[in-house]
Amino acid sequence: MDIYYADGSYDFKSGSLLPELSIFLAGGITNCPDWQKDMIALLETSKLCCDEFVIFNPRYKLFDPLVFSLLDQVRWEFKHLCDATIILFWFPKESVCPIALFELGKWLSHLDKPIFIGAEKGYPRMEDLHCQVYLERPELKIVTSLEELANQVIEAAGKETKSSTITHVAHCGYPDV
Repeated sequence: MDIYYADGSYDFKSGSLLPELSIFLAGGITNCPDWQKDMIALLETSKLCCDEFVIFNPRYKLFDPLVFSLLDQVRWEFKHLCDATIILFWFPKESVCPIALFELGKWLSHLDKPIFIGAEKGYPRMEDLHCQVYLERPELKIVTSLEELANQVIEAAGKETKSSTITHVAHCGYPDV
């Protein structure tokens, strides 16, 4: 199995052929533990549906504010949230994660894209999260561990097997961010 990783320092270009499965790791970064590392390990050791997949990870291995601006980061995330075939959201207890909440609000209304949500026990806005998700997408189950979240994604990945060419206009209605 080939696994490709892309963080904000790497960009898949428009027209590139993505592997049949691409997963975006949305959720807390600032003042949060590196949960993405743990999620990647869970996905790496799983039996996913395909021979290759890409993980879009917005947490830089080494973030240099002299090289990457906030605008670069926001553009990169916007673009790759659109390109991903699956989005998972994780809300750790250490932060409210306002940007991730904003992104979740946007993607809840996209019924054509599988999204999965987890929030660590003790997440400060857990009740709000449950209420808002239920009102928009009552079929979604919010889990409380990275393992449960990874299992949801792994199960769904068996159903989401299609190649996708990156086209930003078709996915998001926003020209070449």
